[in-house]
This record gives sequence, structure tokens and C-alpha cells, in this order.
Amino acid sequence: MLLRRSIPLFIIVWTLQAASAIASLNLPQKAKLSVTTAGTTEVFGTSVAIDGDTAVVGAPGAQVGAIQTPGAAFVYTRNGAGAWTLQTGLVASDGAFLDFFGFSVALQGDTLLVGAPQASGPADAHQGAVYVFTRANGLWSETAKLTTGAGGSGGDAFGQSVALDGDTAVVTSPQYLGGIGAAWIFTRGGGIWTTGPQLLANDADTGTFFGYSAAISGDTVVIGSPVTLLNGVAQGAAFVFTRGNGSWPKQTKLIQPVGPTPVTVAGSTIRPSCPAARKRVLFAFRESSSDNWMTPLRFSAAPSSRRAPPASRRRSGETK
Repeated sequence: MLLRRSIPLFIIVWTLQAASAIASLNLPQKAKLSVTTAGTTEVFGTSVAIDGDTAVVGAPGAQVGAIQTPGAAFVYTRNGAGAWTLQTGLVASDGAFLDFFGFSVALQGDTLLVGAPQASGPADAHQGAVYVFTRANGLWSETAKLTTGAGGSGGDAFGQSVALDGDTAVVTSPQYLGGIGAAWIFTRGGGIWTTGPQLLANDADTGTFFGYSAAISGDTVVIGSPVTLLNGVAQGAAFVFTRGNGSWPKQTKLIQPVGPTPVTVAGSTIRPSCPAARKRVLFAFRESSSDNWMTPLRFSAAPSSRRAPPASRRRSGETK
């Protein structure tokens, strides 16, 4: 489930300038963020996050000194003229070979989470971990390392997905217990992060990868499970949890698209996507006043203007 191949090493930044531009997805490119010393296997841009005038780009294949692929994260800031500049590069204090630090990132204010899904943990050298960085006076420093404790094992991919809202963080481990998957809640108080409840799908099975994606907004967490079985078919689902009296009971199971389900949360709207579909599709679920999630709206890209090739030009076995 971890990305381990080379991809172009740059990030494109857009700003949304008008409703018409949004509707047509004709967004003007404003900047291209890159690392001038990047190697060919750093996979710079595997993860990205932005809050205000600060952006973070993960490069889980980055080399640090003589250590191969421990990973890194790069912080960029935007000035009043709209120009983006590299502020600093961040690495784990205990980074090691193939940690994949930077595979996931989450940023809010002066707090940054960086996932390293193969970093050392209490139970195994490749259990996974999440590193917390905080900014003070413009400088970033590592302040905590989040793990599952002794209950995990090697290959859990803890930290493959991270989400942050205020003093609450969500960290997923989609390969926990052989791919059943799990998510953990961490809360911060007095600058100290404490492990909270573990979130599970009560109908999960081996290989469903609950925790492939995660999002949080206030007291609502959504966890993607891209291989959840529905009527015997691995269609995928997203699970909604709400916080009440310190616990996170599962509220709703959202189903509709086929394939992996990255999720985002904004207020009372959840947007799972279906990147594996032949048409790129987005489903939006809205919470009603009775705390029920309503039947989703479906959004898809405009039909392609490309025509199917003539029969004489199609490859063997290709259909219209």
C-alpha cells in the first residue's frame, strides 16, 4: 500500500479566483514548488498540506546524509507579494533507512504532523510513527513522536494517513492486523499528546484497509476503507465517528462509489471520491438536523472530447 516508485519532483500551486474558473477547473497556476537538490527517487510531492501562507510537501524517498530514503518534509511560506519560498526542510530525529517520513502530512497553524509509516515503534522496527513539529518564532522543532504503543507490529503502516484539527489528531494504520486496519485518536493538553481511543470498523475483514484515508472537523472523524465488501464486492466505504463524552462511537457507514475513498470534511459535509472509477466522481454527503447523513449528491467531470479510435486503429481486444 506504500508508494515506492519515482514520480516528477514538483508541486503546482493554484488559487481559486472565480466561480466560473472553479466550475470549469480552469485554475490559473500561481507557483511551482521544487527542491533544487532533489534526487530522482525522493518522490517529492507524495503528500501536501496548506494552512494560510504555509505549505508543506512530503518527500518520503529523500536521502538524509548517508542514510538512504529516511524521508523529509519541506516547508514553504508565501510573502505579501504572493511569492513562495522554501523556509526549511524537516527530518525525523531518529530517521532510518526506508522510514518513508513524509508519506503523509497535516498542517494547522503552528502544528505539523508528518507520517513515517515504516519508522521504528515500540513493538517493531517498521511499525510506523508520526512526528509532531511546532513552530515558534518562525522556527520548526520536533516536539513529539506518536505511536500505537506495544500493541502494533511491523508492517502496520501506522502513519500512512494523518489528520489534524486543533488539539485532536487522527492517525491511521490500514495494514493493522493483516489489513483489517485501525485509526487512533490523539489529544493534546498542556503541550503533551495523549493516546486516545482506537477506532475500528465493526464489519471490517482482513484486507479491507480501514484507515487508508482520514479527515477530521471538530467532533467528526471520517475514515476511508477502500476494500470494504458490500454484497460480496470490494466496493469500499467511509465510516463516520462522532465524539461524545470522550468516546467516538461509529455513527454511519457511507457507501456509494467503487474503489479507494479519500475523504475530506467541512462542517456538515463529507466528500468521498472515487478515483478508480472510469469517470472521476465525487460524492457529497450532508448531515441533517437529526444527525443523519443524507443521500449523496454526485459530481463528475465533464465528458471527454476525445473520440474512440477507429476500429482499424484499436489494439487487439480493445472495445469502444
